[in-house]
Amino acid sequence: NITLQLILWCGILSIIVGTLGAINQTKIKRLLAYSGISQMGFILVIFTLVLKTNLQVIFIYSLIYFISLIGFINLLNVFWGKIHKNLFISELSGVQNFNSVLTVSLFLIILSVAGLPPLMGFIPKWLVISNLMLNEYILISLMCLILSGISIFYYLRIGKILYFQRSSSFLTWSSTLSNTVQGNNEINTGILMYFVMFCILNLSWILLFLDYILINF
Repeated sequence: NITLQLILWCGILSIIVGTLGAINQTKIKRLLAYSGISQMGFILVIFTLVLKTNLQVIFIYSLIYFISLIGFINLLNVFWGKIHKNLFISELSGVQNFNSVLTVSLFLIILSVAGLPPLMGFIPKWLVISNLMLNEYILISLMCLILSGISIFYYLRIGKILYFQRSSSFLTWSSTLSNTVQGNNEINTGILMYFVMFCILNLSWILLFLDYILINF
């Protein structure tokens, strides 16, 4: 089917562009944009396998990425009140000095988006690659594995900035004077951490919900 092949190659190109384009980004919003392009590429790739089980994988992938993205943006809003378009990744340095628990939560969500096991973000990428291999898309599976490995690099770079890069005096004083940590977000953070860390141990309720939707679809 020519249409499905076209969607497949659009997905592969999206993964390549999103992964390579995010490597040298210095601003948070641009990094999230390229990350979204890459994630959408995975969804397009699995969409070419139009079985009902693959629709379930698409729903799981979209749901988990949406939860992770909302968690990431929520925690950034905790530290900065509102994410402005010129927020640089380097401004994440030194945030552990203000709230170490929220910093750990932010780093875990970043690792989840990267797809590292045993966090929640590992589930959709594992499902996508395993379905591709079961359908004998071996070369595409290998490309997805390699590009996923490359994408882990720029997510880990954020962790390095969070914990090992010293913030400049300007960033430190500006964060202190602007009352960096905003509001009381323990409940929201706790719910997000349940999904990120423990959802992988109890995924059955999500699968049952998606089965119900697909049966009635």
